[in-house]
Amino acid sequence: MNGNISDVKNAYRVSVIIGVAMAASVFIYAAVVEIMKRQGSLPQPTTPAEPANLLRYIFLGISLLEIFLIILLKRILLSGKAIKPASPAQPETFKGLASSGILSQVGWQRKRINFPGPFQPLMTSAIIGYALCESVAIFGLVLFFLTQKSLDFYLFLGLSLTLFAVFFPRLSQWEEWLKQREVDAMAEQKNRD
Repeated sequence: MNGNISDVKNAYRVSVIIGVAMAASVFIYAAVVEIMKRQGSLPQPTTPAEPANLLRYIFLGISLLEIFLIILLKRILLSGKAIKPASPAQPETFKGLASSGILSQVGWQRKRINFPGPFQPLMTSAIIGYALCESVAIFGLVLFFLTQKSLDFYLFLGLSLTLFAVFFPRLSQWEEWLKQREVDAMAEQKNRD
C-alpha cells in the first residue's frame, strides 16, 4: 500500500472523530427542541398549515436527493476526477502576522492536519457526507421553529441518523480503496513501460 497501515488508521481515526462530533450535534438539536418544548417559550406558529406542509415535503424531497448526492460525490471524489487545487494559497495578512511574531506572542501557532495525497479524497468525501447527513436534521429543526411540531423534527432526526449509519465510512472500505488505487497505479505504470 502507498501509505502504511498506521497512516490509514490515523487518517481514519480523525475522520471518525469528525463524524462522531457531527452526529452528536444532531442530539444537541434534539436537546434544544425538548428544552424549548418544556419551557413553553415557543411563540405561536406564524406559518400557516398549508405552506408548512409544502415545506415539509420539499425538505423530505431534498433529503432523499441528498442520498444520491452523497453517493455521486463519493464516486467523483474517490475516482480522482475531482478538481485539484494548483497550490495551497496563504492570505497575505496571515503571512504578515506570522512574520511579525504576533501570533506566537498570543500562543497561537498555525497548525494544519495534512494527510498524504492518498488520504485526502477519503477525508474529503467522508466530511462532505457527514455534512449532508447533518443537514437533514437541520431541515427538521427549521420545520420545528416554523410549526412548533416536534414530530417534524424527530422525523428528520431519524432520517439523519439513518444516513449517518448508512454512509459512515468503514476502515475496511478505506483500506480496499487504497489497495485498488495502488493496483491501478501499478497497471498504469506497466502500460507506460
